[in-house]
Amino acid sequence: MVAAVLAGLLTLAAGIVWLRVRRYRGIFRIAARRDDSCVCRGPSRVFAVSAAPDGIELPNEAFGSGRSAFLAIDVSVTMTGRVFDPYIEVGRHPELYRQYFEREATGIRYVNLSPAVQAAAGNSGSTRITLRGGHLRWKPSASVMVFEPPALTGGDALVVAPHPDDSEIGAFGFYSERPSWILTVSSGEVSPTGLSPVVPPGPEQTQWRALLRVHDSLTNPGLGGVDRERCLNLVYPDGRLKQMHDEPTRTFALACESTLSRRTLRHKNPPGRLRDGSPDCRWSDLVEDLRWTLDRVRPRTLVCTHPLVDPHPDHVYTSVAVADALRAGAHAPELILLYVIHVNEAPVYPFGGADSLVSLPPWQHREWIADSIHSLPLSQDARIAKYFAVEAAHDLRSYYSDSRVRTFRQLVGIARRELGAFVTGMAPRPADFLRRAPRPNELYYVVSVEAFLELTRVAVEAHRAPQSSRSVARAG
Repeated sequence: MVAAVLAGLLTLAAGIVWLRVRRYRGIFRIAARRDDSCVCRGPSRVFAVSAAPDGIELPNEAFGSGRSAFLAIDVSVTMTGRVFDPYIEVGRHPELYRQYFEREATGIRYVNLSPAVQAAAGNSGSTRITLRGGHLRWKPSASVMVFEPPALTGGDALVVAPHPDDSEIGAFGFYSERPSWILTVSSGEVSPTGLSPVVPPGPEQTQWRALLRVHDSLTNPGLGGVDRERCLNLVYPDGRLKQMHDEPTRTFALACESTLSRRTLRHKNPPGRLRDGSPDCRWSDLVEDLRWTLDRVRPRTLVCTHPLVDPHPDHVYTSVAVADALRAGAHAPELILLYVIHVNEAPVYPFGGADSLVSLPPWQHREWIADSIHSLPLSQDARIAKYFAVEAAHDLRSYYSDSRVRTFRQLVGIARRELGAFVTGMAPRPADFLRRAPRPNELYYVVSVEAFLELTRVAVEAHRAPQSSRSVARAG
């Protein structure tokens, strides 16, 4: 009898482990056994180091205020790292930060050493950085890339967001620290996420989604101290930017135009040119709106999505439109920062809980993707404000509870979702931005205007290539 019970328990445990591994693997479209890459063509310093099981030694010249540093290290998970989330704790005791990797991670990965390098600046004591692994081990041969901080002081910044909420997810910490403008390109009316159950499915959802998301884009940056007069939305059709680029003579309209017009939504902008708007719009209209804004705001720093690392079509072609506007306009920013929100191959990136560090996203290609990298630390107050700014986006909220009585079918669905989350060790919504966004740091790829124009050219070529060859488009 005892043997039968033990056999049953072992079978149940094996089944749970199998389900946990299988469900987790199903999220990814990239192999866990791979070597990630990060090629920057701007100035940096690279130090060869020996990664002992408990840490590394760096020379004094690697440390400096505001610097960003990344350890390229060959990792492999232990047996438990196939079932639990592997991690490395990094820092200088007692200040340790945790960075997670995907389960079964094997090969070259990048560990963000920036908090330790920045905190030790000017410290004449130990130059040893602690490494503590959980469900993970690594080979001793490693290297550290160190980047100087970009010159971010002085002048206004312009943050360009493809959709409402993108600026908060990707750049809230940045824009809350300096005089900034927030420019959103689309109304976000066809977001796949649902609204409150009080809005029935169908055309009403599209109308309400546009109204609420445009409102969010104009008001939520206020939680980061941005004046209402510095928040703009161009109200272009959601999900259509690539098509607008590829068919430049064709006119496009919002999905909700018949019930809520583009002109009405644009009229919510502060008084000025961007309050007007035809119901029909072309690619040239988008480029001209961006050119006008750039020449009016004259930002010293421009922030937008990375056209290669973030493959969402609207994100790619927002950057392409910005590049076209820069070519047509009179003003060029001194610096461009690129952020990443979507990583299709790993939709749960950044890995781990909201308290863990953001490091470089999965990227296997050997072509350059930036001049340098900047890891921007966020204070505790900034992280709290960012959480509430992201949570304020109507399309990112979870409407699991409402006043209606549950049907048996709904109850079964909730039970399956919660039980599945418990078994797999993930949240019910693994890609939830309330986990992914309010981290201790934000990560930016730093480029010049010329480098940005080159990256957008490569991105367009990649999207024109057959699907099977897109991932190998080469940068200049």
